[in-house]
Amino acid sequence: MPVTPDEDLLQTRIQSIYRASPAGMGIVSNRVFLEVNEKLCEMTGYAAAELVGRSSRMLYKTQEEFTRVGASGFLQIQQTGTTTTETRWVRKDGKVIDVLLGSSPIRPGVADSDITFIALDITEHNRAVHALRRSEERYRLLFSSISDVVLVHPFHEDSSPEVFVEVNDVACERLGYTREELLTKSAVDIDAPEGLTAVPDAMRKLKAEGHAEWEGMHVTRDGMKIPVEINNRLFELDGKPMILATIRDISERKNAERASHDHEETLHALLNATTDMAFLVESDGTLRACNEAFAKAAGARNAGELTGRPIWEMKGLPLDIRVHEHTEKVIRSAIAVRVEMAHESTIVDLGIFPIVDESGKVVRLAFFVRDVTAARQTEELLRQAQKMEAVGRLAGGIAHDFNNLITVIKGFSDLVLSGVPVGSRLAEDIAQVKGAADRAAELIARLLAFSRKQVLEPRVVNPAALIRGIEKMLKRVIGEDIEVITDMAADTGRIMADPGQIEQVLMNLAVNARDAMPRGGKLRISTSNRTAPGAAEMEPPDLKPGEYVRILVSDTGHGMDKDTMAHIFEPFFTTKEPGKGTGMGLSTVYGIVTQSGGHISATSSPGAGAAFTVFFPRLLEGDAAPAVAAPSLNAPGGNERILLVEDEAAVRSYTKRVLEGRGYTVMEAPGGEKALELIAQERRKIHLLIADVVMPGMGGPELSSRVDGLLPSTRTLFISGYSQAALESSGTLPRGARLLQKPYDKGSLLAMVRSVLDS
Repeated sequence: MPVTPDEDLLQTRIQSIYRASPAGMGIVSNRVFLEVNEKLCEMTGYAAAELVGRSSRMLYKTQEEFTRVGASGFLQIQQTGTTTTETRWVRKDGKVIDVLLGSSPIRPGVADSDITFIALDITEHNRAVHALRRSEERYRLLFSSISDVVLVHPFHEDSSPEVFVEVNDVACERLGYTREELLTKSAVDIDAPEGLTAVPDAMRKLKAEGHAEWEGMHVTRDGMKIPVEINNRLFELDGKPMILATIRDISERKNAERASHDHEETLHALLNATTDMAFLVESDGTLRACNEAFAKAAGARNAGELTGRPIWEMKGLPLDIRVHEHTEKVIRSAIAVRVEMAHESTIVDLGIFPIVDESGKVVRLAFFVRDVTAARQTEELLRQAQKMEAVGRLAGGIAHDFNNLITVIKGFSDLVLSGVPVGSRLAEDIAQVKGAADRAAELIARLLAFSRKQVLEPRVVNPAALIRGIEKMLKRVIGEDIEVITDMAADTGRIMADPGQIEQVLMNLAVNARDAMPRGGKLRISTSNRTAPGAAEMEPPDLKPGEYVRILVSDTGHGMDKDTMAHIFEPFFTTKEPGKGTGMGLSTVYGIVTQSGGHISATSSPGAGAAFTVFFPRLLEGDAAPAVAAPSLNAPGGNERILLVEDEAAVRSYTKRVLEGRGYTVMEAPGGEKALELIAQERRKIHLLIADVVMPGMGGPELSSRVDGLLPSTRTLFISGYSQAALESSGTLPRGARLLQKPYDKGSLLAMVRSVLDS
């Protein structure tokens, strides 16, 4: 009967499925092969011509197994229409493989119908399952996790224990406490008595050298004891010495050391119970056994491919001359070695443990190699954050002192200018002085931005709309030879920020990109919503979980090397020629973003451009902006009595002169104690206390509290070179207090005084 076009198409499709299938496939009739695909030939080692027309009995080791598979399969097909069973086949080369068979009749219900079957080679799968089962049965507590416990607590000179101030999730899991419970504990609460022997010497070393390592014993909430390796490092947090304790569960290693004296099969199971690279080597360097992590690093399909080969000839492994030298040392001394070393772009923790015979001779060595790059990067981030915090505190302190000087220079310049003829040579000279003071004030403002102590006026901002609003200005700033590409997600969320400061961030990043593309290029700015934690490669590791708006600014410029990247956010750091850059652009960006509650990071490499990623917390429904009110600068004077308390004589003199010039009666004092003496002597009503927040001895807030007890109707206006947000967040200034920030001029001083008096 001729074949119809539909039947021909069906046959073509069936043949295509046969060829493309990753599993062995075929058709049998009375268990005789009628047709097989290439994958089945590959599995069995036979050519198609050697299989077709022959009984499948040729693949079974015994007649009993051949009969069992046929009988059970026939019964299942009768009951369900299909059959699935596991068996073992013998390849042409004699190798036995495990096979999963699935079969179904071509014409269901027809007794003599041909059978279609699929065969999967599950040999390696079964080996892995069996190895895992043996490992779980004998060593279920070994190598359960490669994550380390991290605890942070204060450090005292007498090494007395302190309550933990930070713990990670692994610590809670390992020790059996909730986070809240663990944050009420100290090292004494988790140390077992037998683990305290090494602590005194370790604490002395920690105090002298800043770091110490030792082995101890921890006890969990339910009393279980865990041998641990403790790595303590000193660091500063908010000016206080702290301990960063990284604690590794070494139960697996201890068991491995004990197991090294037991049967070789035990060692092999241990090697395959960890995701770290673990391998067993003969004393001559020949590989005896290894785990899958080692095999993968060496580029092998499985561990069996590497057995019997010299490890020093294998590629892709962190086994350089240093490891060879340490190995020789262990062979000579029979003493284990633990060392951390850099290998290419990674940092590895290497352990070499000797296995000795009855005479004490080293016959084998057990190697354990762990990638600790991420842990060290975290430590580096912590050190960088400490450095930036220290520089920020220094910058803030400098800005505070300079604001006093600028207040005096600008203030007295204004006073002198008001008394000299307009256009005179003296007026021009004084204007130059005032202009220099204005430029100094701008520089101080940038320092305050970096140190996160500037005054912000946060509002609800749509970053996408803001970028579109300044896009034309950006193009004018960076020039026609640079293409500006913007890509704003339609659903870009809103943030709470000072829009003027965010514009400054974008401008500074754009100018920085322009300088990196002297021959032109592309500047790309994009916005999108992000939820952290998300994709690790798209966000910095220290970004807190939450909802964010991401602003990405990238360029095609010359890029930066690793050393430059380490300093880009530091104030006054610049790679430009002298006189062509202040080094404050990116430090200002860093300060604005950080003070706004955001996070900024950068990636770059020479010749590959640079990308700056800014994350701002995204506003959710119901979030509202704080109200911002500005006093009128056209304020009248008055005849009230004012007590002015300021430790800087020049600032005090200028302020008093301005106030008296508007009719106020002003008493002055250089500090809190002297101010209280004046009040006791005068015994007269004081309408307003003007006090610097930070002064030697008694500060403004304490003085205000004392004056309130003596003269309850007296209002208070604080003055400071620090911002209100910085003073309130540190607890220096009560929340809601009225503050006039330095440097201030005549108009802002008079307006604020009148506003406080009239409130």
